[in-house]
Amino acid sequence: MNREVKVVIGYGRSEEDRTAIKSLLREFENKRRDVRFILASDKEEALQEIGDAHVYFGFRFGPELLDKAHELLWVHFSSAGVNHALYPTLLKSSLLLSSSKGLHPPYISEHILAGIFYFYADFDRIVALQKQKKWDKTGIVREKRLLQGKQVLILGLGHIGKATAQRLCHLGAVVHGIKKHVDETYADGVTIHSMEELFKLLPQADIVIDILPLTDETRGLMGKDFFESMRDEALFINVGRGEHVVEEALLAEAPRFRGIVLDATSREPLPEDSPLWDLPNILLTQHTSGDFADYTEKATLFFLENLERFLDGEEPEGLIDKNEGY
Repeated sequence: MNREVKVVIGYGRSEEDRTAIKSLLREFENKRRDVRFILASDKEEALQEIGDAHVYFGFRFGPELLDKAHELLWVHFSSAGVNHALYPTLLKSSLLLSSSKGLHPPYISEHILAGIFYFYADFDRIVALQKQKKWDKTGIVREKRLLQGKQVLILGLGHIGKATAQRLCHLGAVVHGIKKHVDETYADGVTIHSMEELFKLLPQADIVIDILPLTDETRGLMGKDFFESMRDEALFINVGRGEHVVEEALLAEAPRFRGIVLDATSREPLPEDSPLWDLPNILLTQHTSGDFADYTEKATLFFLENLERFLDGEEPEGLIDKNEGY
């Protein structure tokens, strides 16, 4: 772009976050003289500054900001999932929309592997035995499972699904994936299927991993028929969205499963009276799979790398398909 680009940033909850962001912005400004940053201290300042801004970066971009954004070209969200941030007038606008979906794959894929090995190495029983000061080597060995050769079904093969599939293939698992557009090229060793094949694949899967976005089609997808179709001793892992799962249906079938890893639940924080807490074969990871100590810094760096592409006339990474909603 030939003009100075004004960027409004509505991101950074704590003073520590804002200090880290300011340092990164100074480094960028020393490198690029064609950009001016406004790190808004609150929503009111963002509303005052958005009128002549060209770019916005934050967790949300509400309708009140959109109404005042007369020069805006691009909005980048700090999160990977954007179901919290999209609304009809934003989707109908001419704005480029992008998210930080390229940031999370290493973290969430390792979180998934940790959940698998927690149950396959029988760590859930080992921890319980340790608390009881009880030695049961024979019982532990009897319950251990090997990932190599297991049938894994991944629902959702975006950035995170692809990274997870590659890691699982390297460990010897047989990976099947469900993807909306099955004609797209994909990772070696992964067999691609359409959503229409879901109930044919579920009974064959040793491990079922949900990484789907939240859409009208995926809300409540994992209900009675879904869980009844899963095989005995299967693992179910949800790092997608809690609203995908009908919890009553999961609770009914849970005793048949080797383990359940729920990173997302339909209510967060999960209420103390939720029966999920009491399942003996569940690992509740409290929506932490995609979060990490230096997330703010990493998300800001990801945005700044994208901003450099934008300033050079290139397409930002992580573009959101307005028709698909992710």
